[in-house]
Amino acid sequence: ELSIPSPPMALAGTTTDPVVLTANPAGLLRSTDNGATWNTLDTPQLISLIAWADENTIVGAGIDGHLLTSTDAGDTWTASDQPVGEITALGASRTDDGDVEALLMAKNQVLRTVDGGATTQQLL
Repeated sequence: ELSIPSPPMALAGTTTDPVVLTANPAGLLRSTDNGATWNTLDTPQLISLIAWADENTIVGAGIDGHLLTSTDAGDTWTASDQPVGEITALGASRTDDGDVEALLMAKNQVLRTVDGGATTQQLL
């Protein structure tokens, strides 16, 4: 059981379960009881931003510009092969086709990816 050791850089909660994530300089923490207790998640790198795409799928922005995706509520992670740049804003959802869609701000551009950051489409 942990308390949050430093101010969060990002917070994200599910809409259906009492699961909350916080990204902070100590790592990514998960609470399954609305923040009463916290456990550290093992991620490939430090995550600065997080967003839920659905009740099991999380997209994170690694501090080196890689996108990280978990489809099991943070137990395991996959990192993009190439960085997409310094990510300053992040949102995620499921498309009608079931793909994980991430919208992000990087390099002063709004980008969209549906393949974990392997390719991006510039929206703005």
